[in-house]
Amino acid sequence: MGQTSIPVILEDSTLVQNNTVVRKLANGSIAWQKTIPVNVLSKFPTIEAAVELNDGTFILGGFQREYNQGNVVADSLVLIKTDNNLNYLSYVRVWQFNNNLNYDLLKGFVKTSDGNVVVVFLSANTYFNTIYGYSFIKYTPQLQQVASGGFAFTELLHWRPTPCGYYSIGYKFNFPSIKSSSARTTSILYDFETMSIQTTRTSESGTVAYMGSYYRESYNSYLFGDTLTANYQIVVSQQYISPFTISLRKADGTIFQKRPALIDFNHILQTGDTTVLFLGPNWALNPDCGSPGTKQPDLSMANLTLQSTSTTPALSFGSIST
Repeated sequence: MGQTSIPVILEDSTLVQNNTVVRKLANGSIAWQKTIPVNVLSKFPTIEAAVELNDGTFILGGFQREYNQGNVVADSLVLIKTDNNLNYLSYVRVWQFNNNLNYDLLKGFVKTSDGNVVVVFLSANTYFNTIYGYSFIKYTPQLQQVASGGFAFTELLHWRPTPCGYYSIGYKFNFPSIKSSSARTTSILYDFETMSIQTTRTSESGTVAYMGSYYRESYNSYLFGDTLTANYQIVVSQQYISPFTISLRKADGTIFQKRPALIDFNHILQTGDTTVLFLGPNWALNPDCGSPGTKQPDLSMANLTLQSTSTTPALSFGSIST
């Protein structure tokens, strides 16, 4: 592990600026620019993002606002299929919204290796506080929906691609109510190829009317085919402590459990049928090397040299402020 930081992943991107689709390469240069024609803008005047498909055609998208006496009363996210020169071919309405319309925004597209695209958009609702949501919906080049996902948050902490093709996403969620409250910080690895969460780590505290205050930590990983979970819980008012437990569920349904000492880890890596490795920001800990374990500040691990990174057109946010 050592102190080596993960390199910045530079990718090509397709952006929309002033009703023009711009192809920007990873090195910062502009490959081409295409003006969105009137036959698109006359039907859908708000274009917020674009993606070029494998055959050279495009999918454009944006929230189309509906007004009443100058006020926005509703909006709809629309995806538009065009030809190679951005001429209109067809469209599909993804969803219509009527709450907190000022937050509705198409953030971009993620292009997957099978030729499909995932549209990523932001929306929000207000209950006791404002809850934001990122929604992921995968479409075929013919605008047929394939799969969906997403998450809710009150503060987005980070969103960045990783060398392995996943996206690392961190966020906070805080929801107070009359009888309960919860506040948690979550970090996930999301795979847009399979539209699934590969790992998730959550630290949560809160209160429940019938139970009182609580604190819990949880970790889940599906990176290796098996299900790895790690968690503990403390219910303060009931003086209850659920010890830190790691469970490995195999494909055949068998489960192996262990209870190592709890430490502040970033990830838990499965290294065998019954063994794991804790990873921190610059250290690794093998809980099976004694009791409570031996921290190894400079663990040598073979074949971890970065060979290449993808330059497939990917999601481009610009700003992640909400």
